[in-house]
Amino acid sequence: MLKDIFDKSGVTMSFFQSSSFLSKKLMIEQALNQFIQSDREDHKLKEAVAYSLNNGGKRIRPIIVLMIAEALKCPYSILEAAISVECFHTASLIADDLPMMDNDLMRRGCPSLHVQFGQTVALLASYGLIALSFEKIHDCAKEIVAFDSTLEPFASKVCMIALKEASFAAGLKGTTLGQYFDLFPKEGCSIDKLTYLKTVTLFEVSFLFGWLFSSGDFSKIDQVKKLSYHFGIAYQIADDLQDDESDLEKGKTYNFSLIYGKENAWDLFSFHLDEVKKNLESLNLFTEDFQKLVVFLENYGALNKKSPSNKLKTTFAQVD
Repeated sequence: MLKDIFDKSGVTMSFFQSSSFLSKKLMIEQALNQFIQSDREDHKLKEAVAYSLNNGGKRIRPIIVLMIAEALKCPYSILEAAISVECFHTASLIADDLPMMDNDLMRRGCPSLHVQFGQTVALLASYGLIALSFEKIHDCAKEIVAFDSTLEPFASKVCMIALKEASFAAGLKGTTLGQYFDLFPKEGCSIDKLTYLKTVTLFEVSFLFGWLFSSGDFSKIDQVKKLSYHFGIAYQIADDLQDDESDLEKGKTYNFSLIYGKENAWDLFSFHLDEVKKNLESLNLFTEDFQKLVVFLENYGALNKKSPSNKLKTTFAQVD
């Protein structure tokens, strides 16, 4: 998958090797470790949570939160909001890997959590991380008030909006429903809808948290959602262009490259990435960091477009 091959593709790594990216990644990982160490309890569940949170990953979703805060010149820390996003994402990965779900034995080159600690502990860890995600939303609002007590009305409003958006993304109209359709493709969900449910919703939380907690204009929330939609679709297509052969071998039907063919998938990818650029510019977010991220996705998508598979047919053309 895209997140697993950043260092193997030969694609420009300027974004992921930049001091800005690395410093934000370090900040997030230090905060995660600090939280883990602050829990004085000593049990397997704590160990499992630590294992899942420290199990690699580029931290792209929480880093987007911090990138937006930087672009908007936010004067206070919204690190807790970034941690919230990472906890949501990690919880979803734990659940997806379970035997009754995707039954993935490896995650980021290491044994999946249920392989390492058992299914029961893995399930409880995912529950705990979702609860922690909501707690961190509240903690971020508290940080704003601690910075300036006159911002309490603003912090309360943002907290309520963030809780609603996170509940939507993680719930029966978001990733949970997306996983259901992924497991039961005969229900007739289109790949566009599935991608929105499983991929876009968590990116939407990333972009919204960055925007909302950094005092972004409330009237532009819909445009921020539009930006996150196009980013999430482009991200998934880039992933699918790389994963088409492995998905075909596994019998997975939900893949843009398999359904539309590489050329058409590339055209869709290019369209959505162009929309990402337009919306970043319109929202005054097209900073050097975002420019480098867009360039990475462009080059990554182009790399996989040039390596068509002889195995690809029109087998799944009627899926949606």
